[in-house]
Amino acid sequence: MSRAAAGTADAAESARKRRLVLLVGPDSEGRRDLARALIEGGHSTVICSGPPGCVLLREDRCVLVDAADVTVIMPSHSSRREVTSALALCAREARNAVIVEPSLIEQTPPGAEIVPSAKTKVVLEAVERALERGRGSARKGVADVADIWL
Repeated sequence: MSRAAAGTADAAESARKRRLVLLVGPDSEGRRDLARALIEGGHSTVICSGPPGCVLLREDRCVLVDAADVTVIMPSHSSRREVTSALALCAREARNAVIVEPSLIEQTPPGAEIVPSAKTKVVLEAVERALERGRGSARKGVADVADIWL
């Protein structure tokens, strides 16, 4: 095997071992800081701005939520029904949800962790706890999908 092929194989194997964290919510400095910290911590990270256009509102499956080991619902300042419904569906469908306050989600899904602050360190700790809880629930066929967003 050539060195280039070996390097590609090593990179693919490394990507398969990284856990995928989905950040859902409007663009903000806090979301960017959290994404940067997650990437620096070795996690694959995907950002979704949520509604409008969220497939969950059309009763479709969301490949991002399905693929993520942890889904972090960031605070939203919109109280529009479309936004609150989509964020609630996202949290409910997530394998492991971390909901950052202030949240507009009225009913917390079972197993979701509520985080009282959007401070990067606090959310990172909650993500690590959620990843630890979810160690036994391996993603199926998602490593290749995660590589696309890296």
